Amino acid sequence: MELVVYHVKPEVEERYGFLLEMARREVRNFPGLLGYDTFRSVKNSNTFVDIVYWNSLKEAQGAASAIVQKMELKPWAEAFEKIEFMDHFTFFK
Repeated sequence: MELVVYHVKPEVEERYGFLLEMARREVRNFPGLLGYDTFRSVKNSNTFVDIVYWNSLKEAQGAASAIVQKMELKPWAEAFEKIEFMDHFTFFK
């Protein structure tokens, strides 16, 4: 599981839903993607959390590399003001 906490730029906040959906259309085709959820802070409307499920860490890392190379994802990537936290997790028993 990949967990990302981030802030979007104030000037793109209103259209971030559109940018996110555009990005999801591209990311859906990445190898190993099992699913994803996005949450918006109830206190800070420009703060989001993505939880992304991957088949493997290797596929998640491959997707991260592909994202910076795909021109179709550039408007979405440029919407970020700051990535507060990003890490990969596995089940803990």
